Amino acid sequence: MGDLQGEGAPYSLGHGHLRDYLRRDQTRPDKEYLFDEEDEQEWQSILAAWCEEGGLDRIWQDATHDPGEQRRRLYARQHYITHLYQAGLRQWRRLFALLDEGSYGRQKVQVEDSFRLYDRDLQLGQRAAASSCWSQDEAVRLLPTLCRYTLLRAYLSENTLWYPWWYTDEAFQLMLLLGKERKALALAERQDTLSSSHLLLLIARHLAAMPGRERQAQQLWLRVQGRVLAVQDDPSQESALEQVVEALVEAQLLEEAERLIHFIEDRFRQGRAWYRLAQALTQAQRFDEAERVIRSIEMIPPGKQRPGAS
Repeated sequence: MGDLQGEGAPYSLGHGHLRDYLRRDQTRPDKEYLFDEEDEQEWQSILAAWCEEGGLDRIWQDATHDPGEQRRRLYARQHYITHLYQAGLRQWRRLFALLDEGSYGRQKVQVEDSFRLYDRDLQLGQRAAASSCWSQDEAVRLLPTLCRYTLLRAYLSENTLWYPWWYTDEAFQLMLLLGKERKALALAERQDTLSSSHLLLLIARHLAAMPGRERQAQQLWLRVQGRVLAVQDDPSQESALEQVVEALVEAQLLEEAERLIHFIEDRFRQGRAWYRLAQALTQAQRFDEAERVIRSIEMIPPGKQRPGAS
């Protein structure tokens, strides 16, 4: 949960080993404990209330005349939302209201001069909105909230040229389903080569599933293929090549997929790629070609080099 700065040294409020030792473990019913999940959530609520003392607006003002109060305000800026989230359902409505109202986020970005901590708060909002604790009806009502936080995080990342991998697919699916293809494409183009290629593949898959957009999807796949092949001395290239092969196989561009497989040096990745291609050829009843591909799998040598490499 972070450190609360006391006199001289920091005190951790969430030491992992100590917490696990003291709390109830439902998988070990015979284990002695001092508090359970409900007790912990109650204390999280108390800490959230402590952060709010004197009004939440005050935490954005520096208390230079009072070092103790200044430490409290700095702590609240960083950890208040975390306490609301960890307090569970009893505080999640408060968490949503705070994030939705907007002024908290604007103040945080202004004071911290960064989107990083606000992005973390939005992530906690996402987790709360998507929690399995809600009833089915409540979960449905919270879908707009979940989408709002996801899109806001995508917007923030676009403005900082930073796109976290742990929500890329989700954010892109939402943008594309909402018809924001141009924005998704622009965001993809602003990333490094391999990250951009990954996002372009997501867009291509989306287009391929839409009637009449197959040609656009094919153009994107071929564009990604060229980009990934142009990458030099990056260990992530192997994974990217395998992803492109998988996408080409899905699109039934089997000849292009086969050509690209030869550029995969890692024999295990190459073997998986050959296997996917063989499956696709078999499903297309191209049995002679499938048999030839299977023989290629059996003949993969260790340490295979890229064609043309010395």
